[in-house]
Amino acid sequence: MQHAAAGREATRGGRWRRAGARLSIPLRLYALLGAVIAALCMVGAVNLVHMQRVHALTDVANRNTVPSLRALNQVLLAFMKLRIRTYRRIVNVEPGEAQAAEASIEEARREVQEALRAYEPYVVADEDARFFAEVREKIQRYLERHAVIAALEHEGRFVEAGQGLRSTVALALDVQHAIEAHSEYNAGVGRAASADALDVIVRATALSIGFSVLSIAVIGGLVFQIRGSLRARQIAAIVSTSDDAIVSKDLDGTITSWNAGAERIFGYRADEVIGRSVLMLIPPERRHEEPVIMDSIRRGQRVQPFETVRLHKDGHRIPMSITVSPVLDAAGAIVGASKIARDITQAKQAEEALREAKRQAELANLAKSDFLANMSHEIRTPMNAIIGMTQIVLDGPLSPQQEASLRKVSASSKALLRILNDILDYSKIEAGRLEIERIPLDVAEVLQQSLDLFGAEIDARALSVEWAIAPEVPATVLGDPLRLSQVLNNLLGNAVKFTERGGVRLEVTRESADEAEVVLRFAVRDSGIGLSREQAAQLFQPFVQADSSVTRKYGGTGLGLAICQNLVALMGGEISVRSEQGRGATFAFTVRFGRAAQRAPEPGETERFERSGRREPGRAAPEASAVASAGAGPADPAAAPAGPAAPARPLAGLQILLAEDHPINQEIAKVFVERLGAVVTLASDGAQAVVLAGRGRWDAILMDLHMPVLDGLSATRRIRARLGEDCPPIIALSAAVFEADRQRCREAGMAGFVAKPIVPEELAACLDDLVRARRRVARRPGTVAEEDLAFDLPALVQRLGGDAGLAQRLLGRFVEEAEGFERRLWRALADGRLSEAAAALHTLRGVLDNLGVPGLGAASRRLEAELARGQRPDGTAIDQWLRQLTQRRDELGRLLAAAAAGRADGPAEDDGGGDAAQAAADGLRRHRGRLERLRPYLEAGEVVPEELLAALLAHRRAHPGDAGLAAMLDRLDEFDHAGALARLDETLAALPAEAAEAERTLP
Repeated sequence: MQHAAAGREATRGGRWRRAGARLSIPLRLYALLGAVIAALCMVGAVNLVHMQRVHALTDVANRNTVPSLRALNQVLLAFMKLRIRTYRRIVNVEPGEAQAAEASIEEARREVQEALRAYEPYVVADEDARFFAEVREKIQRYLERHAVIAALEHEGRFVEAGQGLRSTVALALDVQHAIEAHSEYNAGVGRAASADALDVIVRATALSIGFSVLSIAVIGGLVFQIRGSLRARQIAAIVSTSDDAIVSKDLDGTITSWNAGAERIFGYRADEVIGRSVLMLIPPERRHEEPVIMDSIRRGQRVQPFETVRLHKDGHRIPMSITVSPVLDAAGAIVGASKIARDITQAKQAEEALREAKRQAELANLAKSDFLANMSHEIRTPMNAIIGMTQIVLDGPLSPQQEASLRKVSASSKALLRILNDILDYSKIEAGRLEIERIPLDVAEVLQQSLDLFGAEIDARALSVEWAIAPEVPATVLGDPLRLSQVLNNLLGNAVKFTERGGVRLEVTRESADEAEVVLRFAVRDSGIGLSREQAAQLFQPFVQADSSVTRKYGGTGLGLAICQNLVALMGGEISVRSEQGRGATFAFTVRFGRAAQRAPEPGETERFERSGRREPGRAAPEASAVASAGAGPADPAAAPAGPAAPARPLAGLQILLAEDHPINQEIAKVFVERLGAVVTLASDGAQAVVLAGRGRWDAILMDLHMPVLDGLSATRRIRARLGEDCPPIIALSAAVFEADRQRCREAGMAGFVAKPIVPEELAACLDDLVRARRRVARRPGTVAEEDLAFDLPALVQRLGGDAGLAQRLLGRFVEEAEGFERRLWRALADGRLSEAAAALHTLRGVLDNLGVPGLGAASRRLEAELARGQRPDGTAIDQWLRQLTQRRDELGRLLAAAAAGRADGPAEDDGGGDAAQAAADGLRRHRGRLERLRPYLEAGEVVPEELLAALLAHRRAHPGDAGLAAMLDRLDEFDHAGALARLDETLAALPAEAAEAERTLP
């Protein structure tokens, strides 16, 4: 409305000047001010008279009313004191205190007389004198009666004195009422004076307020008129000096005012446009805007700023931003519109330049992304050959110097690959092309994988490691396991790298949670070199490290933590560091996960990953014992096999089709896959892969993306179209690692993606997961059969790299240790050592998990949890669990005996001692060939082959009554080859000879 008023006033500048002249007449102002001052003087005089009256009334109250009331109160107080002391003397005072009590009573009588004399000066009116005379007369009568009572008391006639005191109660009350009546009279006199004073004050105040309001109204009116005149002049100055065009028009669109800004912008002088239609400024194609604008103005609405085009005097078009407001007359009626128009030519030019710069930046960023993708592919292809061939050569026989040199080549190549990956990740984050998945993940599994990744380096540095997951943290959440692992690996790698001694701790807690999401906090704490406050402040900036000495000593690009910060932000969290130089650092970050359904463990299922633990330098993880460490070989070094164990072959028997055009990459991939146990068939291009895919039954197809004749994506589409549901999983092999490349692979129907350079473990894991998933889908669903709970010895052998002898020895040791476990457990429970019992149960559970013994995991976890909380489990539950353990132990014993005897089922159970002896003899007859093959090793004093020794040990456990075999094995354990040979001869001599030739052919 201010702009509207400005436009209207600008149109009527002459009118402003005339109004200003009228408002500037001084006599009118002086007359009004003089009248106000005279009225103020009159009001002051009247108020002075009123104040004198108020002062007189107040003086009366101060000099008479208030002191008289105080004096009467003293009379009443002295009278009450006299009565109380008299009563105490008669009733309570001991004979020895009589003199003091009488003195106090006499003092009270004097105080009453003095209080009466003190009131006499305040008696100024007849009514007041009447009241005082009545009070004095009644008090005198009471004092006379009191004198009689005092005499009786003095004579020791206390009963009569008490009766006399009681007879004065009515008189005392009469005295009290008289004093109170006199006080009420004096108070009434004071109230009357106060009411008169208040009435005077009210009249004076009303007069003052009324005149003040009148004065304010008069002066305010003058000020308002003066300010209005000044405001009108200011608005006129603003309108005339504004760089914007301020134009007024009536409701018909006729221009009524035109400021200097309008002259500059449109090129017209005021006399050229005032009185003409505003349409002269509007291009024909924009004239439809004017009726819409005026409709809004007629409704009293302000038109918000909008951008449009208007015409200059010379005909060129001017980009403008326009605001239109209604113009009101003195009565508030709408009489026109005021328009403020701003030339935005320069802003439009800057906007266009910005758009062009953005387009060029996007083109440059696209070119950079294409360059990075091409560079990644071009670098990864030869890197794949370098790393792959180096790994192949390292797996063969080498001299120590050759092996050391090749390991340096491999380490340097992998370091270069890590730098390349960091640069690519940061580029993807910078370009906003990094996507975060939201799939189910196991928090404990992700932690365990990160710890396993740095296990060798942690052991090499002799560091301790702790990890803990708070109980309230869900086992499964929805998030991106790859990116979470990337952040954890970076922080854990830095913690290990910068820690020379001490240890590292990794913990997970719950920050907050609701029905849909949960925020988890991950913290990595080390005891390393630490950071100063200045170093920590710049730590998350890209290409920045603590200082140059860190780069020289520890290496790195300075991108890792910057990538971590961006990844954490993409996952909805924050990252921070708390450190003190020389005292370690704690890196913590939060991640927002979705809630996932928590899968309840199946009966007999064990927990795959520990939620807490500690590993001291040079010691295995707490859940692994000498028996439990099935994947690491036997715990007893002396019992290890003489030669190297056979390599693990997790893909044994699989048929793999490999499509790869590059000869070196062909060789590398083929060697890696064949070492995993699979049979590999090569295809040199996509077309050949399509043909071969239709001719055989493949468990999986490895497909390079960039091949001649037909690329990998096209070949995948054709294979899937031809084979339909029978199509095996197709896994992409590519040096292209952008998410867009992975997305194209998924869209083409590929089930997996393995980046080059190929890491054998990643390739094996991908193939194993996809092939197992395919077989699970092919298998018909049903209930869990009893055989599913049977021990899978071939699976354990496969996990141990095909070493059947080692598997049998580990199982044998478990059977031996399980025999004494029941006794140790009951002893610990009887002594109340629940924590020791929980630790023993935890160790045994780790053994069961690592060996793959089914059916005990769930019950073991429950018992362990109760013991860890300090609760003694129910005896029935312990008995049931021990029965299951004994059953499993016996089953494994029979399985070992059967394996040692070369047949699938174990020996039949016998009840009598004679049957047991016969079973032992039968077993020895079946092993006669093996016993005879033992002779050359004993005669030469050489180490007995592992599988042969394991078979004999298994037979011994199955047949503990065979003293001859036990004695021979005891001699062998003591390296007494001569004694063992003698026992061997005795054992062979005791066997029937007719089975010798048949058993000699046993493998």
